[in-house]
Amino acid sequence: MTWPVELTAHARARAAERFPGLDADAVVSPDVHDALRADRVSPTPPPFVRGNGHGDQVLFLWTCDRGRVYVLGAGESAFHVRTILRGRRA
Repeated sequence: MTWPVELTAHARARAAERFPGLDADAVVSPDVHDALRADRVSPTPPPFVRGNGHGDQVLFLWTCDRGRVYVLGAGESAFHVRTILRGRRA
């Protein structure tokens, strides 16, 4: 079973701002599950993304090209994408 992935309003707004034209509802969940399967996950910000003011108890997951970084919290029955950051592509 895969956990559902839910986007906060803030994450949707950041996706629209940072990635114009991205259909966040269609792309984010597959990206998150792909990153989990590939072990592209860290409790600290990866070195290719700026900033670390995202609070405690979050996970950072990124796309294989490092272009998008997702900041997640885990709820009782779903992952919650809190924001989407722009990474530096590999």
